Amino acid sequence: MIYVGTPKDSAEGVSLEAVANVMAQIGFALRSKPSPHAVVMRSTVPPRTTQERLAPALQAVSGRSIGHDLEFCCNPEFLREGFI
Repeated sequence: MIYVGTPKDSAEGVSLEAVANVMAQIGFALRSKPSPHAVVMRSTVPPRTTQERLAPALQAVSGRSIGHDLEFCCNPEFLREGFI
């Protein structure tokens, strides 16, 4: 489960650095795991970021295909950090 902060960033609106780093680490670890795996992302990212950027990156690093030997779900957190 990926649940890291996406703080505001002037260029893209939010910083995706932490999400991308964790996604790469998980993808790399999956290369040596023989069985299917599911990844769930709780981090909030801008619309279409998961489909256009993060899911393809996970597939590329892991060498797996979403829907075949990899499942990828997104259930974003919408609360602002530090606020209830």
